[in-house]
Amino acid sequence: MVAVFVVATFIAFILVDGALQWSKARKQKESQSAVPAAAPWALTLTPETVEAPAGLFLDTGHTWVSVDASGRSRIGLDAFAQRVIGRIDQVELPAPGTRVLRGDKLFTVTQGSRKAEFFAPIDGVVSAVNEAAGKDGALVKADPYNRGWLLAVEPSNLSLDIRDLMVADETKGWLRKEIDRFKEFFAAQAVQHMALGHVMQDGGEITAGVLEALDDDSWKRFSADFLGSGAACGANT
Repeated sequence: MVAVFVVATFIAFILVDGALQWSKARKQKESQSAVPAAAPWALTLTPETVEAPAGLFLDTGHTWVSVDASGRSRIGLDAFAQRVIGRIDQVELPAPGTRVLRGDKLFTVTQGSRKAEFFAPIDGVVSAVNEAAGKDGALVKADPYNRGWLLAVEPSNLSLDIRDLMVADETKGWLRKEIDRFKEFFAAQAVQHMALGHVMQDGGEITAGVLEALDDDSWKRFSADFLGSGAACGANT
């Protein structure tokens, strides 16, 4: 009788342990399926992943401008810049009422101690800022052309400034050239082999967020070569 009880107890323990393991595995599977894996194309820097919506104007400093019927303009960070930079901790925005000229420092993207400065694509007066996007860089990353807009400007010289901006098919050709130029820039950087392994896909494609793996000097060079000013920087000193 005792032997039967011991066997029954042993079997009960096995069944309980099996049920617990099954439940744990099921929860883990559900947790993994709740966060879909990013498609391979979404991780790379390609024309398809940085294309701007129709109707937006792009500046060579990697900002975009939208213009409504009243002439009021919104400005933000283009998809090329936000993909290359990677994580954005916050964006330092100007105060409403600030007057800017095309080429003036307009806003600063921060990632830890590193900063990248972006410059005004048009003349005007800052009329509003998107404080939510400024405080939460994830919003800029997730939706750079809509909810991730950064500031609004009442333009003062739009008819002339707009001649220096790109739109429609012109932006597509330019972005392709920028991607090729960035690949050359990246290849020229003296980075550690381990870092290279994290930012290259099979076949040599550059992944999004590549600047996170590069050093401060590379940030300075990127800012000078792609954002329009040698003053844009790496780590604070």
